[in-house]
Amino acid sequence: MNDLPIHAELERVRAQGAAVLVVGLGISGLETLRFLRGRGIRALGVDKALRDKHAVKQDFAARAKAVEALGAELHFGTDGEDIMPLLRDAALAVLSPGVSLESAVVGVLRRESVPVISELELGIELLGVPCIVVTGSNGKSTTVSLLEHILNSCGEQAWACGNIGTPVISYVERLVHEGAPRWLVVEASSYQLEGCMRLRPKAGLFLNLSENHLERHGSFERYFRAKAKLFAHQEGSDLAVANHDDAKGREVLKAARARVASFGMQDMRSSRLCAYVRSREEVLYRNDQLEQPISLRNLKLIGVHNRANIAAAAATLCSLGMPTESFSQALPAFKPLEHRLEFLARSVGMPLVVNDSKSTTVAASIAAFEAIRDAFPDSPVHLMLGGLAKAGSWDPLMRLIERHAASVRQVVCFGADRSLIANYCRTYRIPHVLAPQVAAAIESSLRSAQAGEIVLFSPGCASFDEFTDFEHRGTVFKSLISEFAVRVPSLHPVTPP
Repeated sequence: MNDLPIHAELERVRAQGAAVLVVGLGISGLETLRFLRGRGIRALGVDKALRDKHAVKQDFAARAKAVEALGAELHFGTDGEDIMPLLRDAALAVLSPGVSLESAVVGVLRRESVPVISELELGIELLGVPCIVVTGSNGKSTTVSLLEHILNSCGEQAWACGNIGTPVISYVERLVHEGAPRWLVVEASSYQLEGCMRLRPKAGLFLNLSENHLERHGSFERYFRAKAKLFAHQEGSDLAVANHDDAKGREVLKAARARVASFGMQDMRSSRLCAYVRSREEVLYRNDQLEQPISLRNLKLIGVHNRANIAAAAATLCSLGMPTESFSQALPAFKPLEHRLEFLARSVGMPLVVNDSKSTTVAASIAAFEAIRDAFPDSPVHLMLGGLAKAGSWDPLMRLIERHAASVRQVVCFGADRSLIANYCRTYRIPHVLAPQVAAAIESSLRSAQAGEIVLFSPGCASFDEFTDFEHRGTVFKSLISEFAVRVPSLHPVTPP
């Protein structure tokens, strides 16, 4: 990319009658095409998947037809050298998150010197609003929602977008009708950050890092480097916030050119700006002038990891000038997100069922298990694990279960990689059963669970063996729980107090 503001770059492309090539036709890519056509810019879209394969995902078929009706030109089954005929008219390429920088199509774009920008930074630059960008392996969506909730609660209008569900580019049209918000709060995955070349957030927040997406990035270090792009173009007036308890978080803090703030589970005496979890009931924020407590009483969020997420939000917003009183007032009204330690059923004589379908990694299942042990220390657990296992070891979770063996009734291993998980259970002598799919796993768990026990659905795996995504998996899980409740009348889905 040249140094032109993106508005000017797009106007130049439009005025010349040139085209913008959008690579990757997921939701972000299709929304980018819709935006471009709305601005009268010729738009070409390519995806390496064939049209029929592309159409089976979510509502992609309907979205693709809608952008074609607007005049976008779509090419399916197109990759690498196949894009050469399209480059005659392409003055700019926009990369969707699903497109790796190591892909053949990006190699061709680089060889042909086509300027490239990611959908994430395209949307952020077009909105032109101060942004807080959040990344990490776990806790991103909850923290982004928490930041949005607190900002809005104290009158600082904020929009949450990005990997949390709505592409940033989708919000550009909203400016016309509603005007600009005070803040943009963006969830950014490693896939999104990998393609960023000039992203400069007002505040960047790094939550944690554990093994994930190694099939995309190839190594843990390359995965970290993608995440660290969040801070690459920040300057002294910006804010970099990172987890002091995480080795890679400390690395971020050490390398940052922006002013830094830290958060964690223990006091950080050397940090000028920090927020840490002082007890189960309090986070303490500290800067050069003051120390201020933030109450954690009466929260709907449970778990040590969520106390850390609150500390991360406090370190960010308080370092940007928000008073700590805003946190104590706003936190009790914050509701946990769907599919994240979501209580589904609890009635006399039956177990509590917890939906944590968002858990797609071993680290996420560890956080969920620890949260349940922290909130319900006397309740035995039936843990449901399974799906498509990602690269990385299950040993950390198995060691944790082994330490709590007396309170773990069984692990139900389900889905495509149930045998892999069962082998780990066997190694650690953890009681377990196998089930082919989620429905059978639910049946097994609920038939064996007793009153006062907990059934925790925290798969630790990707969902694509049986579902389109973790939301689909969680929705089906909840539906199956309701069906079981009909067959077993003493089980009535309710939200526990």
